[in-house]
Amino acid sequence: MKLSKSLITYLLLFIISILLLFYLTMTMRNSEVIKDNIEIKNKAEKIKGEANDIIRKLHLMDLGIRGYAILPQQNYIGNYDSAIFYLEYSFAFLERELSAQQFPMDDFYTFKDSVYAYIDYGELMIRHLQKGERAQFNDIFEHDYGYDTYLEYLKFNHQVQVFENGIFDDANNKYKRALSSNTNVFTLILFLVIPTLFYTAYHSNRTFKVSERLRISEQKNNEILSEQNIKLEKLVKERTEEIATQNEEIIAQNEELSEANHLIEQQNKTINNRNVYLKKEVDKQTQKLLAANTELVQRMKKMEQYAFIVSHNLRSPVAQILGLSHLLIQTENPLESKDLLEYVAKATTKLDIVLNDLNQILLIENNPDKETVSINLVACLEEVINSLDDQINATKTQITQNFEVENMVSVRPYIYSIFYNLLSNAIKYHKPERIPEINISSSSTNDEISIIVSDNGLGIDMEKYGKDMFSLYRRFHTHVDGRGLGLYLTKVQIESLGGTIKVESKLGEGTSFLITLPFKKNITQQ
Repeated sequence: MKLSKSLITYLLLFIISILLLFYLTMTMRNSEVIKDNIEIKNKAEKIKGEANDIIRKLHLMDLGIRGYAILPQQNYIGNYDSAIFYLEYSFAFLERELSAQQFPMDDFYTFKDSVYAYIDYGELMIRHLQKGERAQFNDIFEHDYGYDTYLEYLKFNHQVQVFENGIFDDANNKYKRALSSNTNVFTLILFLVIPTLFYTAYHSNRTFKVSERLRISEQKNNEILSEQNIKLEKLVKERTEEIATQNEEIIAQNEELSEANHLIEQQNKTINNRNVYLKKEVDKQTQKLLAANTELVQRMKKMEQYAFIVSHNLRSPVAQILGLSHLLIQTENPLESKDLLEYVAKATTKLDIVLNDLNQILLIENNPDKETVSINLVACLEEVINSLDDQINATKTQITQNFEVENMVSVRPYIYSIFYNLLSNAIKYHKPERIPEINISSSSTNDEISIIVSDNGLGIDMEKYGKDMFSLYRRFHTHVDGRGLGLYLTKVQIESLGGTIKVESKLGEGTSFLITLPFKKNITQQ
């Protein structure tokens, strides 16, 4: 069967397409081969370089020992330690890479053991020098163990160089074969493409001539179709007029339906608006209930703390007073009576302190008519610093401040008390071996002001004590006097102002308190 010229053309194009796909596949595969073998060659060069570099690190180690023997200074020990560190890195790298390349690892480990044996001799010589045992050092030094290690190095390095050169040559041969393969395939494709292009150009020219004859024939056919289209347009026009009349009737019916739909939409809109209003009311009432529940939970927790104070902190001094009073009644010794009266006085003072603490807390929480005034934070802080002047001078405390916002409207005694408690705690619990540093800063948004008080003091173990940070009568450092009331009062005052307080601390590094309060801009400064 004789093939047509068009079929031959398509067959050639199909073969060229297959060859192009094959060339693309081969190119991608050879590119990967080239890339892999470049990496193999680079890795081989790096391994050779690392093996060559071992002798330099051994020389550096030897120079460190010899330098320390001549002039016992610590920098020579540093050179020695640096050489050992880099030797360990080199051995780790070579062990990983050579093992992956199937290198005979017995030779590697023999050389490695020799080097580490020499390192042991080096450490022994340094210890003799550090102890002043010069004779023992000279005895080891004269044996020159380093020469045996050097011979082991030459043997090992030669093995590595030969092994890596073999890997390098093999990778280079694969690289060249991949390039040659690409060139051969490309040459074959080029040999087939050029004749096919000429053959296709020849038949394309003949096709254009046939197309021109077809165009002329089609033009005559179009003239005939044009006459028929004129007749068809006339018929379509008549039918369109009939459809237009029917559309007018449909439009009239649609207007009636549109009015009905509009009425339904208005009713739906009214229902939706009512639903939105009801949802907002439900959400509003839900938020009120949640706020009330939160406040109730907080009050219950405070009541539990007050009950603990009454049952524990008050019971102890009262029990002491009762016991001492009973002993006072029974004793007839004047000196013993005097001692008992002193103990009664101390227990009474302790009871008075607890009652005063409770009274102070209740005054803060149950004072609905707190007077708010315009406060200058810088001036208020200066007053606190002046009142703590003795403690600041005694500890050489350094205080820095960065107030982006200086004025706010709030309860002045509370702001003063907050500053006083946080600064006095920072000074009291400073780290003895360093100068106390305290930083106070402020910033604001439209409705809140943030105040941060940071120090470099003892810090607190937050994992252990974080949950009890603001508990009443809780102390975390017992080497200085205190009652564990300051932070609790600070938290009560901040919450009574509608704010919050958070703490971040690291043991031995310092503590930061973040205070957030409602912010109302003042008009006049006070």
